[in-house]
Amino acid sequence: MVTIFAARGVGSVFDYRQAGLATFVFYALLFGGMAGSCIVASRVLGTGSIVRDFGWRFRTIDVAWGLAVLIASVVARVAFALVVGTDSGTSDDLRDGLLDHHDVLAVFLVAALIGAPLFEELVFRGVIQRGLTKLTGKYVAIVAQGLLFGFYHVVGAFDLVSVFYVGSLSIIGMVFGIAADRTGRLGPGMLAHFLSNALAMAVLFGMSS
Repeated sequence: MVTIFAARGVGSVFDYRQAGLATFVFYALLFGGMAGSCIVASRVLGTGSIVRDFGWRFRTIDVAWGLAVLIASVVARVAFALVVGTDSGTSDDLRDGLLDHHDVLAVFLVAALIGAPLFEELVFRGVIQRGLTKLTGKYVAIVAQGLLFGFYHVVGAFDLVSVFYVGSLSIIGMVFGIAADRTGRLGPGMLAHFLSNALAMAVLFGMSS
């Protein structure tokens, strides 16, 4: 966790309106730190295989699981939004900044659609959830990693808008965590994560048309 947040802290000094290279450095640090931490954890505490230790694999049946997990996470997030409410200002700023800088947009899309599903699932539903399950039991582990997943996405000051994002993403993280626990694999969560981010990108940029 220290490596993950340190990488995010270093990368966060770059604003997405800056050059695409700066954005690339941000995500390289972030996902590189995640991958490196997981490999070290596997070698020191496990068998040395992130597939065996953390369930980082995908099977054909995970297509059905992934779609089911996506639907469940969307329903949960919508229900949360109806209760708490939301604010589109941050999304508007993000969309406008990305549309003004196509090189940054390209890096952002690769990170959201490839990097995040692969490495965030490995860290949160793989390393953290499995580690906590051994210490606290699966129910506490699922909730805890979900909350960490939500707070991990906070950038800058924690305000009322951040409360919505932390809450909604924490719920999504918990749904993904349940799938990982039930199947013993990260495949369903990786697919649902990809589809969720793709849907979010479609909605985000569809608003500009």
